[in-house]
Amino acid sequence: MSANPQMISLVRELRRMTQTHLAEAVGVRQGFISMIEAGVRDPSDEVVRLIANALDCPVTLLEEQAPVRGGEAQDLHFRRRKTLPVTERRRMEAKLHLSYLTVRGLLSGIDYEPSLPLPTLDIDDIDSPAEAARLIRRLWRIPTGPIPDLTAYLEAAGIFLIPCSAPSKIDAVTRRCEEGWHVTAYNKGMPVDRDRLTRAHELGHLILHERYSGADAEEEANEFAAELLAPADEIYPHLAGITTRDLGKLIDLRMHWKVSVPFFVHRAADLGCISERQQRSFYQLLNSHGLMHQTVDHQLPPEQPTLLTRIIDVHRTTHEYTLDDLAESARMTPQRFGAKFGLPQHKAADATTSRSSKLKIVR
Repeated sequence: MSANPQMISLVRELRRMTQTHLAEAVGVRQGFISMIEAGVRDPSDEVVRLIANALDCPVTLLEEQAPVRGGEAQDLHFRRRKTLPVTERRRMEAKLHLSYLTVRGLLSGIDYEPSLPLPTLDIDDIDSPAEAARLIRRLWRIPTGPIPDLTAYLEAAGIFLIPCSAPSKIDAVTRRCEEGWHVTAYNKGMPVDRDRLTRAHELGHLILHERYSGADAEEEANEFAAELLAPADEIYPHLAGITTRDLGKLIDLRMHWKVSVPFFVHRAADLGCISERQQRSFYQLLNSHGLMHQTVDHQLPPEQPTLLTRIIDVHRTTHEYTLDDLAESARMTPQRFGAKFGLPQHKAADATTSRSSKLKIVR
């Protein structure tokens, strides 16, 4: 199979290499690399091997023919805090695409079946994104009150959560996959409360925006996430009548519901509990206490994804896969796979949770 020019370009950009740097590592001219990536020249097997060595990836990754950019862009949903430079967006898209290939490869040989449904809803057919969130809580039989482990529910619904290094401007990006499962690559540097809000936000995109991501999509996903994590009828009594003298109460709510203090201020404004002037006063107060943009969280326990780890455990214990076998399936080098998933010192995760997706062996 010949190399995919788009894949060579994607991995090169992900490794932060220019065409000139790659050409020097391979021992060819920069113009030759440019023609390869443009699809004008078809490299020999030996050149592809040299390119793979320079990019620290297996040849099989460069031969992947799955779409990389363009047509699939409509299936990507970014959550970002500021305008994102094109280079950073492309790099995050690359990480998401490689995460998709890793998940797809590791699912080979496993009859994977999510244990929770993940419906898609037309925003025009429901009252509001908040109504969609209430439907999900009922459908997934989430008890009233805070969701203790949102990640367990998402994984049970077939959403693979992949941690990655990313600029602070990027929280997460999600890809809707035709296989029936989906992939979210998230910034592993986020505090827990923002991480939970981000995961709920991305879930909102998957449910509400199957066919489009219009101008209102981000606000719709925000509304969905707010109602999912802190339903209005449950949180309103705690927010009604609050003033800036109630900062301690908001901090207590944060610990109980596991979402940020600024989230509750915004929620109070949305529910009509405080005025715009009071909201500004709250934000000034939070800024003065360093609570507006917390980057470190030593109080809330993180929610760790385990679904992919459990799949790896099945391969190791039932299929007797070696590190090399796993890396080959994941389209990674053994060194990169071992570092990412903690092998060979990797230990099996507890797969007994009641919301775990069913993992069956294909014989």
